[in-house]
Amino acid sequence: MDRRGLTLVELLISLALAGVLAAVAAPAWEDAKLRAERAELPSHLDGIARAEQAHHLATGHWVPAERFAPDARPGRKAREWAASGGFQDLGWAPEGPVRGSYAVYVSARGFEAHGVSDLDGDGAWSWWRAQGQGPAETLSAPDEY
Repeated sequence: MDRRGLTLVELLISLALAGVLAAVAAPAWEDAKLRAERAELPSHLDGIARAEQAHHLATGHWVPAERFAPDARPGRKAREWAASGGFQDLGWAPEGPVRGSYAVYVSARGFEAHGVSDLDGDGAWSWWRAQGQGPAETLSAPDEY
């Protein structure tokens, strides 16, 4: 018997397998996407920390930016950066739109740069902090986006 192509049963089994694979892969894909978007926070905070350290070496003081920029409402959508206050004085700006919000607090001991995001839109912020010369660290649960 010379048979070409697939039978209806073979086609349905193939579609069912593809559906199962898609159902398993979709949550993993979403999680990987959120982790990649959240990687903006430590990257930008490390840049802010380097700018603070360079400014301190040049002038002897730290630059506060105590209002979250670009605004205090991080969410799923990327927003254009609007430099203001301390960030403008510091001379730091990200390349392109941001998903997080950033602030710098200054004390007698130095500075703390904070970044927050809510990429999954659940209302719970993912908090990150950079201080001194160490890398940025998370202050929230690892699965908080």
